[in-house]
Amino acid sequence: MDQGIEVAKEVINRFLLPAFEQELKSGPPKDNKSALQELVQIMAKQSPRYKILQTTGPDHAKEFIVGVFVKGKVAGQGKGSSKQVAEEEAAKEALNTLSSVANEKFTE
Repeated sequence: MDQGIEVAKEVINRFLLPAFEQELKSGPPKDNKSALQELVQIMAKQSPRYKILQTTGPDHAKEFIVGVFVKGKVAGQGKGSSKQVAEEEAAKEALNTLSSVANEKFTE
């Protein structure tokens, strides 16, 4: 980014968009968390972080709201009857968000 938007676009088009396309061609991933993990490691050179944002309900019927963070920013949120289900939903939302952002900003 320090070299300007045109260089950033070139890097995105050369490296990130092919990674997105390859993931789409390879079919559905095993799970959203794995796909997000791979994508974030390519894009940000780090792993996404999951955090429980809220729990509601009685002990026998808890509902969890989880956020997934990339570079300290919320990339997605999910809700579920377990932490694992909520994390999977958060990862799914983050994948959709990251894909949309990349397509909107860098395929002009």
